[in-house]
Amino acid sequence: KQWYQRRVRGGSNAKQRNILTQAMELFSVSFPPPIEPPVMQIASRVSNGFYRVLYMALSDGTVIAMALIVDLKKTGAFHLDYFCVRPGLRGGGIGSLFFKEVVQYLAKERKYSMLTLEAKKELTTWYTRQGCFNFEVQSDEFGAFKWYMLMIPLCSMPVLKQRETSQPPARALRKNSITRVLKSGVKELKGVLNSI
Repeated sequence: KQWYQRRVRGGSNAKQRNILTQAMELFSVSFPPPIEPPVMQIASRVSNGFYRVLYMALSDGTVIAMALIVDLKKTGAFHLDYFCVRPGLRGGGIGSLFFKEVVQYLAKERKYSMLTLEAKKELTTWYTRQGCFNFEVQSDEFGAFKWYMLMIPLCSMPVLKQRETSQPPARALRKNSITRVLKSGVKELKGVLNSI
């Protein structure tokens, strides 16, 4: 596996261009329009530094998974905006491995204490199996699709259990604080995307 961060605004070497091309091809296969933005718009956001590209590749350089990360400075969190695995390789554990690697990679930066993400209702179970917390904060609704904000800590945090019925006041306060951060992240992300 290999990692690559796209921070260069131009003049990338041939290997970086190849990785970025493969990542954008994987994006277009995994997130087709009209629900998601066209690949050229995503590539533009990568070029201007809005997105960081993290990827997993085979030893021959074939990209098998990619993630697009946004730095939410006001909220104080990283946001995983897109995450995908090559279609023929899905269901074999690559996504779980890659997700854990992304979390570990961002945690090593020690910049923020959490990674947020949005997921359709049917994918929230997969993300909670990866260690994410789902506080049922709905971020968007597109027709029949409802999207929920989730988070995963990037540092040690007090244990928060999913779906607790009777919580001690301190634990409930932490859960409410995280819910506020998630809602703030939704607002900041929408604002930044609308300004681009």
